[in-house]
Amino acid sequence: MACSTCKTSNCGCSGTYVVSATCPPTCSEVFNAQCIVYTGVDILCGTDTVISRNDYLDTVITKLANYICDNKVVTTERKTGVGYSAGASAATITHGVGETYVAVKAFNSLVDVTPTTTITLVNKAQFTIANSSHNITDLVILG
Repeated sequence: MACSTCKTSNCGCSGTYVVSATCPPTCSEVFNAQCIVYTGVDILCGTDTVISRNDYLDTVITKLANYICDNKVVTTERKTGVGYSAGASAATITHGVGETYVAVKAFNSLVDVTPTTTITLVNKAQFTIANSSHNITDLVILG
């Protein structure tokens, strides 16, 4: 079924799907997303089944978009008055982001001093800061 010649009502599966535009030169065929079936194993995110075996491609795309939009949670927390002094031994910081942080920014009077600070994960609720050549007054934690 070459896309440039498919002008019928049956382009790869039952139903009515008409190819109205020509394909790019590298595309020899066009298939309706309702005709393509995912045959792999179920795709999970944790315990959530995001994509099921035998889902049609149009359903897969919708499920992925909905899952991303429904579950995009970026938690931020700002800690002020941290009081870490330059050259001090490591300080353990407890945060309420509730998950392993993905980024921590350290500030001294609104100047980013993250590049000169060692930030080490302790567990999901804590990390340490050390080896900073600057005082640290504020932290922003993204999770």
